[in-house]
This record gives sequence, C-alpha cells and structure tokens, in this order.
Amino acid sequence: MVNRSMPFIDSFDPTTLKSILRVSNYWAKANRNQYPLAFSKALTDLYDWVPCPCNDQCLCRRQFNCTHHYIRKSNISFGIAESHFLSCYVDEKMREPVSSGTKEGRGKNAYEAISLFKAMWGKLPPLSTNLLCTEWCNKELHALTKSFKADIGTIYKAKWLSLLHLDTFVAYDTSSVRLLVREYRGPTYFDLISAIRTDLIAHLNSNSTSISSFRKYDNPHEFYPAIPINQLRPIGNIIDKLFLTL
Repeated sequence: MVNRSMPFIDSFDPTTLKSILRVSNYWAKANRNQYPLAFSKALTDLYDWVPCPCNDQCLCRRQFNCTHHYIRKSNISFGIAESHFLSCYVDEKMREPVSSGTKEGRGKNAYEAISLFKAMWGKLPPLSTNLLCTEWCNKELHALTKSFKADIGTIYKAKWLSLLHLDTFVAYDTSSVRLLVREYRGPTYFDLISAIRTDLIAHLNSNSTSISSFRKYDNPHEFYPAIPINQLRPIGNIIDKLFLTL
C-alpha cells in the first residue's frame, strides 16, 4: 500500500535520488534521441540564467537560499521553440511526420499540441519565478493548467509547458504519467504540479538542502562531456527524469 504521508521525492535521501538520475543519464547515452544533449542546447538557446529576482520574503530565497533562476528569453520565435520541442520531446523517427501535420497515432497528439501553443504564442510570457517561489504560477498559466488533467492524452501539452517553463512545470510520458497520477492524486495538471511542489519542499526541508544543491543532483556531464559541467539543471527536468527512470 502506498504511504500517502511520504510522497516519492521526500521518501529518499539526496544520495538515492542522485543515483536514480545517474542511471537515467547512463541509459540515455544508449538512446538514439540523446535527450540530455537536446535539453542542454534548449537551455542555452531558450533561457537566461539570471540572479534571483525575488524579494527576501519569497519562499525560494527565504527558505531555500535561491540565487538564480532560469528565465525564458522574451524574443524567442515560435519556430525556434518548436524545433527544441521536437528535439527534446519527440522521437527522431516521429519528428518529420509530426512537423508535417500527421493525424495518426501518438504523432497526432504532438501535432495538436504544437498547433495549440502556436495559437497561444505571445500570450504566455516568460515566468520570472520557479516552482519554489511563493507565487509560482501566474493567472494565465493557472487557467491553462487547470483546463486539463494529467493522462496519456495530454502528454504533449505538459511537454510544451515544461519546455517553456523548465524551472516550474514537469513533463511526462506514457509510463511516468501513471506513476505521477498514482503518487500525486488531483483532478487537474495544476493540482499535480502543486502536489509535486509540496513533495519537493518537504524533501528540501527534511534534508536541509538548498535549491542550488538540488539542481546538482543531476549530472549529465558525467556521460555527456559536451554538456557544460557548470550548467545547473532546471527543477522540472530533474523531477521528470526521476519518474522516467522508475
């Protein structure tokens, strides 16, 4: 029986979580998509690593010693974002049919998500906050994330949100969404992320860990020397990889 008083992240110490992420990076090396490299490139092209813009009362600074945020660059074109979406979240064998507007299989959902976010482009400005901030979700994103639930039919919606806000939202795939929904019950994607946030906060408190230390749990540089060793990982991507590896 699952112990609901100790959600997944807070059930394990930092050493164990680092081991899970190390396994993730090891197996990724054998995957034709080379996703860690794709994410490293997306971070460089889409995001600025800036000093924490929050005031001293924000939870991220007050409790978790936050020093920097990943904030999406404001001048990114949809075409650039779409290119990174395909590289980071779509199997290389599916990328061409998805780009061409396939209406079949899993590619159909990916194409529909691309169309949705293309129509909303410009209405979802970059967040200056991250998942640990007191005010971590603005009203536009609150409405969007409340409009759907986490399941196999919304995989690519969540992946788009994660790509555009890698320090806040968590992606999932067919297998990991089952684990996430089992662990963090809630009617909408917003509720899922809220529960993950609560779990992450509990883990950081239990282990007296800063957010900067949490970012270092994941070290893809070990298996991918081309990834800069000082490129700290975004919060949402770390949590995504934890569940993908289970």
